[in-house]
Amino acid sequence: FRQAEFDITYGKGISKMGSIIDVALERNIIGKSGSWYTYGEQRIGQGRENAKAFLEEHSDVADEIATKIREALKATVSPNGIAKPVGAAAQDDD
Repeated sequence: FRQAEFDITYGKGISKMGSIIDVALERNIIGKSGSWYTYGEQRIGQGRENAKAFLEEHSDVADEIATKIREALKATVSPNGIAKPVGAAAQDDD
């Protein structure tokens, strides 16, 4: 079985921005120091809800992060289409 976690907001559905934040944190695309979330040198919010609100207001930043997530996920798939473990993405297949 697989386990999935995501935010569901009443009247809005599944939170795309929440999912972007979660995956970007896992892939070190955005950082977290204490309660602050950062993207590059830019602080995007104190607390997860404020970071989500920032990404909703700044769709260009959200799109840029989503593009980097897709690129990182592509790097974890081998040429035969089988997913590599996250830590093995940078290793050679010698």
